[in-house]
Amino acid sequence: MQIGEVAAMTGLSVRTIRFYERKGVVKPSARDANQHRLYDDETIHWLSLVGYLRQTGMSVKALADYYELIQQGPATLNARIDLLQAQRERVVERMAAQKEQLWQIDHKLAHYQDDLTKYV
Repeated sequence: MQIGEVAAMTGLSVRTIRFYERKGVVKPSARDANQHRLYDDETIHWLSLVGYLRQTGMSVKALADYYELIQQGPATLNARIDLLQAQRERVVERMAAQKEQLWQIDHKLAHYQDDLTKYV
């Protein structure tokens, strides 16, 4: 599959996929006779995962490190687990902070609702 089709399937832009290639996050599976990038199903699946991991705040550098670990095979399973667990912890911390932020907003909304009943 060519890069435009992959972009449509993954929700990533062609520019983003090319950026990820330059940063070592992904490599095309092959190139056709015209030197167009080709991607197989495994690479498409990986790019979809990359999109989700970026949404969690994982850095491009960490994604490149993760990709390199995957390329090295099963001997790196513990390192991959460590990398993902560290990212999970960051997500949990952000969720806790967002929960507090939501509470603050809800508290202020309740205050204004009370004011409405007093003054209206």
